[in-house]
Amino acid sequence: MKTSRFALRANPPLFWGAIVTLVVVVLAWVGPLVAAHDPMATLSVAHVGERWIRPPFPALTVPGYPLGSDTFGRDLLSRLLWGIRPTLLLVVAVAGLRLSLGVVIGVSSAWSSGLPGRLLRGFTGGALAVPVLLVGLAVNAALSTRLGIWAFVVGLALTGWAETARLVHEQIIIIRGQPYIEAARALGTSGSQIVARHVLNHIAPLVWMLWAYEISGTLLVTAELGFLGYFIGGGTWVQISDWTAVNTTSFPELGQMLASSYNIMLLQPEGMVAAGTVIFLAILGFNLLGEGLRRRLALDQLRNESLPAKAAARVGEWLDQCRKVSARFWSGRRRLILAAVVVGGVAIVAAVIWWRSEVAPRGSSPTSIIVPGAHLWAAERHDGQGSLWTEAPGPTDSAIAWAFQSDDSALSGGPAVAADGTVYIGSKSGKLYALRPDGTLRWVVDTGAPLVGSPALGPYGDVYVTDHAGRLSVYQPDQLLLWRFQPASAGAATSGPVVASNGTVYYTLGNILQAVSLDGHPMWQGQIRQYLYITPRLSGDGGLVFLSDIAFRTRDGSSFALQFAVRDKTETVNAMHVVGGDGRAYYYYGHVLIPWERTDQGVTAGSPLTWNYTGEELQLPVDAGATGDGVAWLFYANGYSAPRIVWVRAADGQLLGNKRYLQPESRLMAVAPGAVAYTCGLNRQETTCAAYKPGTDAPVWQASLGANGMVSGGALVPGRLYVTTESGMLIAVGQGMPGTEGSGGAGRTPVPTWTLPYPAQTAIP
Repeated sequence: MKTSRFALRANPPLFWGAIVTLVVVVLAWVGPLVAAHDPMATLSVAHVGERWIRPPFPALTVPGYPLGSDTFGRDLLSRLLWGIRPTLLLVVAVAGLRLSLGVVIGVSSAWSSGLPGRLLRGFTGGALAVPVLLVGLAVNAALSTRLGIWAFVVGLALTGWAETARLVHEQIIIIRGQPYIEAARALGTSGSQIVARHVLNHIAPLVWMLWAYEISGTLLVTAELGFLGYFIGGGTWVQISDWTAVNTTSFPELGQMLASSYNIMLLQPEGMVAAGTVIFLAILGFNLLGEGLRRRLALDQLRNESLPAKAAARVGEWLDQCRKVSARFWSGRRRLILAAVVVGGVAIVAAVIWWRSEVAPRGSSPTSIIVPGAHLWAAERHDGQGSLWTEAPGPTDSAIAWAFQSDDSALSGGPAVAADGTVYIGSKSGKLYALRPDGTLRWVVDTGAPLVGSPALGPYGDVYVTDHAGRLSVYQPDQLLLWRFQPASAGAATSGPVVASNGTVYYTLGNILQAVSLDGHPMWQGQIRQYLYITPRLSGDGGLVFLSDIAFRTRDGSSFALQFAVRDKTETVNAMHVVGGDGRAYYYYGHVLIPWERTDQGVTAGSPLTWNYTGEELQLPVDAGATGDGVAWLFYANGYSAPRIVWVRAADGQLLGNKRYLQPESRLMAVAPGAVAYTCGLNRQETTCAAYKPGTDAPVWQASLGANGMVSGGALVPGRLYVTTESGMLIAVGQGMPGTEGSGGAGRTPVPTWTLPYPAQTAIP
């Protein structure tokens, strides 16, 4: 008998339920703060020991990824820590809405004996007959693409209130027959006053218990919907290869993690187990809390000296105080209506705030350019943003490591260098070459038409090329053709391609900007006012694509109007949007660079960056940009006078360097840390390359390449500079970083972990 009474007094469900619930709430609050990685950052390949590992990573395999990763290399632990908060916010808001509806309908149906009461009771019975999961599935399938999160709110609350209404109805039926209710009626108290002063006072503890159960039930249905493929933020799948697809949601959530983990559950169940464990613990905690509150409500427990009993007693006392406060607050007819409106309003406002913020960071103001796939030189100008910025240290010597001569024609542009050091180059005869870092030929393939511009590399190492037939071809690293896109309108491509981190490809066809999906289907075409022969450039967040001074939204190809106050409109002939290595967008015209960014109010322009060019420079710059460490640069080269490089500090506009040098026929190849600019050009018919640093007169590095003609492109990788010439020559200058596999261009030992944001394309309003 003593043991039984001890168990009743201790109320362990209340104690342990409060502990588990508190842990879940704390994780939801601090999880994003302690997460080691960005939940959207993907890792295309990891270097562990002597092995290269592609995602999904198993648990405890890659350092920094204790739970492993999903199919796209996103850290499961970080996504889990980020995903608890949006899920908990949603279920708490929906549970509050369901509870409010259930209490109002339950009280109204029990207290009214007329036609309204009968209708409400019939309505409740009908809602109880339809499973909440079935209603949630139907509503989400029908409305999720149009309503987004509101489809979840409607689907989960449409019939989920019915169980609460039934329990409240039964409790009030018992209360109606109590003597104090009859006494209140005899004293002339109105029905609404009795409800406000007496009925709600007695059901307040029941409401606390029901809220815990509502949260538990809502969380369970949310997990079930997620497992079936309906989760917050999406349901639209994008195929990235023959066997892999991704949902285009922009933030992690527990239901989403269940759905995405299901695809690889049999091979690697870590994601499913991790997300399922958190959901299980949360449901268990709220169920135990509800059970403890039910015991507290049903039994008049005695005090006990044990720690669990003391904690349960303290919680009970606190709930009693809450009940008394709620009883005083709920007195009065108008306050009853006000309370119902406030509770429902709080739930809706919480959902709106969460929805607008989208919980996870969108990365609208990136701070650096990250190359998808960690390639050493992924496109004509290093990256999809065309920044020319690279963190690679340049050559330490000026010796020519090797030279490759195209066998039948000139090269079409500069090289692309993969993460493993493989060099890809195209020719005007239509051949695509793959060279090892030591210069030996790995393979060559005939594409069937003269190639245009430089190749580009995708996140998984696929090689993208365009040709004079207007086609876009994609070859796997083993030279197999993956797919080929042929536009409907005939016309030659006028630029090489750029590949966004989500796989979308952009290139020009005369006066058309063509966007192609990652599986080779046309997405949209943007009209340009003139024929342009420049490669498109992506904004730092991937939401815009620039072509000269024109901007298009990447989601649909619509134009994005950008207007800036210019000092001299006669200098806007060279106006262009550029993106620096710091991820910031710049509008440059004449001798001026204007940094700008998107805000909630629109586009905000920063202070113009320029230098005192009056009397020194008559020509306009041909290129401009910024380094990853905050130095803007302007490059002047017109073929008639000596080239010039001007460096300006972006923070305050201070002039850091103004260097004029020889080589009239010059080209800027890359900009490295320290704002070191690598240039190549002709000096008395000899092809020479040099590196210049702001504030110094002599070059910090220079090399002679012999009489090989005009430079057509290049790439800077760790310890090596690749240069292509119009004579069809690819020249490797510098021996590369010592200790690197292949001794030539892989560049790092070991290759560090690189990440890229996904999805890279942010919705632009």
